[in-house]
This record gives sequence, C-alpha cells and structure tokens, in this order.
Amino acid sequence: MGTASMRRIDAGNEAADDRKIAADAFHRLAQFSEGEATLQYLDTALDLVPGHEGSLEMYAATCE
Repeated sequence: MGTASMRRIDAGNEAADDRKIAADAFHRLAQFSEGEATLQYLDTALDLVPGHEGSLEMYAATCE
C-alpha cells in the first residue's frame, strides 16, 4: 500500500490518507533498518507527515 500511495502522491492524485499510509510504511522500514538507512527512512516519513509520532519518537531515540 505504501508504494501505491507514493505513486499517487508523486502523480498529484493522492487520496486523503495516502501521506499517512506512506509515512507509516517508511517508519516501519526504519524499524527494521540500521545506520544511515534508518535516518533516511525516518526523514522521508517526516517529509510526508511532519508530525508523524512514531517517526519523531524513533528519530529522537536514534539521535541520542
């Protein structure tokens, strides 16, 4: 679902919840990644939904 949401966002045809779905997918990827990839996934999630709670919490914990 995250990939389909990103395609709609990129095409300018996003549904109301596409950004949240995609941000959730990138947050989930960050949970299973390590190092720089973790921060890249979190950055993408936060670009999509700046207040994404899970990504904000994980970002703060990763940067400590």
